[in-house]
Amino acid sequence: YGDLDPYMPVFRTIRHLKRSKVLVVAMGPRGRETSARSFSEQFGTAMRFLTYDDLKAAFESADARQAQQAAEDFTRGALRVVEPKPKEVQDALRFYLGVAGLLRKEKANAITVDCFGGLLAGRMPAYPCIAWSKLNDAGMYGVCEGDIYSTMTQMLVTSHSGMPGFVSDPVFDLSRDEVIHAHCVAATKMKGIDGPASPYIIRNHLETNEGAVLQVLMPVGETVTVGVFSDPAKFLVSTAEVTGVVDSDRGCRSQIRTRVGDAKKMLAGYSGGLHRVIFYGDHVPAIERMGRLMGFQTVREM
Repeated sequence: YGDLDPYMPVFRTIRHLKRSKVLVVAMGPRGRETSARSFSEQFGTAMRFLTYDDLKAAFESADARQAQQAAEDFTRGALRVVEPKPKEVQDALRFYLGVAGLLRKEKANAITVDCFGGLLAGRMPAYPCIAWSKLNDAGMYGVCEGDIYSTMTQMLVTSHSGMPGFVSDPVFDLSRDEVIHAHCVAATKMKGIDGPASPYIIRNHLETNEGAVLQVLMPVGETVTVGVFSDPAKFLVSTAEVTGVVDSDRGCRSQIRTRVGDAKKMLAGYSGGLHRVIFYGDHVPAIERMGRLMGFQTVREM
């Protein structure tokens, strides 16, 4: 009977995806609606499209005094605050409280927002990055840029492993066989939602020089799994070793440097969109097992 043990978390994940609900907010939802429908058909996950007005209403419904207290607590927990003003940090925590209330109201456990589209249109009440970090630390799902593919990737692996996902923009360093992964949203509990938090610095958003985000100093010397759904029937995956934390303004705030087997080969065969999702630990065998039971192909990128 012990041979069945590895399958128990898979069965739990199958049920988790069927019972999950993702809220999607985007400037142009039409293309995303096709993706949402495809994932719903494949895994049973409910998808609901909301508007930026819904986000604004959620933000305004959150208590400003509670947000101020949360911001003060959050700031005390940081190594330091570099650029953001107290009001920007307070707005970020008020956004978190508002979104948490919205998720409860909608009976949802995941949200992804086209933040750049909303920011450019002046329709975002605050930067969502800290809110996403806090949701991911709690075992829920806050995902950048209205990216349904990364949301489903994170939902699959986090529900199975208990490891939050770090949605990243990869940068290839062919001279060192390394890939730098960077983004302005990162969980602090990358080694497990029940584990200790990594140190963090409160910064502004790199591309816009405003708002409040986290620069998380993630663990090094660890194996990570790098993956993403390229479509509901195909999961791209590889592993790497975290060799260091990068502190550079040439990229998003949270950055890790990873060693891969053949960066040149990986770059030549790169597909499936820009984003990849990082999870601490080697979860490839589990993902392959889930693919066999859930009907998607697992393709190794290395």
